[in-house]
Amino acid sequence: MNAAYDRRPRSTEQTIHPERYPDEPVASVRLPDRSSGDWSRFDLDTRTERLGEAGLFAMFWYNDYVGGYRSADLPYSSYDYSAAPSDGWAGDRLVPYRSGDGDDAAYGYVWGIEFDDASEAGEFVRAYRTMLRLRVGAETVDGRANVYRVPDGPFADAFRVERTGSRVVITNAPTVEQLDTVRAPPR
Repeated sequence: MNAAYDRRPRSTEQTIHPERYPDEPVASVRLPDRSSGDWSRFDLDTRTERLGEAGLFAMFWYNDYVGGYRSADLPYSSYDYSAAPSDGWAGDRLVPYRSGDGDDAAYGYVWGIEFDDASEAGEFVRAYRTMLRLRVGAETVDGRANVYRVPDGPFADAFRVERTGSRVVITNAPTVEQLDTVRAPPR
């Protein structure tokens, strides 16, 4: 028992999937600052925030979309946070950005997520894009499959979803025009 306390799980993945404990490492996700204009990071510390596999699952569950199923159609268990779009999580970082101060401040973020492989990343992207369209009312912008705008409601913002191999980067900004200033696209 004492040994288990000395080697606590390093991620929610290891508690959701006990067979992955203690051998499956957490991938290090780095997000170099590529903001411009008045946008700046306001990380709590240099590590930024990790949402973990449980955070991915909770996002889908909250929006009533867990990998093609309505959350209400799935059996609920407070001990099971496993779903196809989040199962391949290997590591993530969420970096918040701010432009301006006080009541005039605008906020955005860059969320980098590493998956076990490109197939898992693709599965997440398909589910995330579908959730944006079906559950939060997102519309694609100018026919670009990776840029979305949510016109109203609690998630009224712009989102860019990019996948390169096993890595997914989601950029959020108040408007489509601000996406490139929160995080410039890769060259």
